[in-house]
Amino acid sequence: SHKLECQVKFLEEYPEMAWVYCDIEMFDGQSGQSLYNYSQVCRPHRGWVARQLLLCNFIASPTPVIRRDVFDQIGYFEESDVLRCREDWEMWLRIGARYPVEYIPEVLARYRVHPNSELRREDPRLVHQSLLAVIDRAVAFAPDVFSSVRKQALTARYVSTGRMFASMGRIKE
Repeated sequence: SHKLECQVKFLEEYPEMAWVYCDIEMFDGQSGQSLYNYSQVCRPHRGWVARQLLLCNFIASPTPVIRRDVFDQIGYFEESDVLRCREDWEMWLRIGARYPVEYIPEVLARYRVHPNSELRREDPRLVHQSLLAVIDRAVAFAPDVFSSVRKQALTARYVSTGRMFASMGRIKE
């Protein structure tokens, strides 16, 4: 695919870079209509991005290409029930704590959004628990990197959870 070709070429040209990601177009799964680009929702960053990444996961799941030897240093996806669909963010944080990242400001991938996706059916309490678990794991993995933004990241998660409950009419929660 053009995505892999473009990103692999980048990594070949810049052997000092361990990983690279790109923009992604979100589209309606029923109509096929373009909804938005991910970069419009989460501002992309490049370089040493771990602290910004703890505050907002701006790397969409299907977009990174990562050198194989990175996994020898940081491990693979953490398969834990508590992470519930946030394994990618947890892994990006571990990688970002050890390696700078590059961003290709081009839409090289598309992501289908549909109303019955697993993410849309999740219980907000479980979502909140998994978000807090990701933050805790990141701080435990690299306290030197993440401790300084831990409180800010927790605040952002509590605010987003409150908004989620409010949008569902579950104000007391």
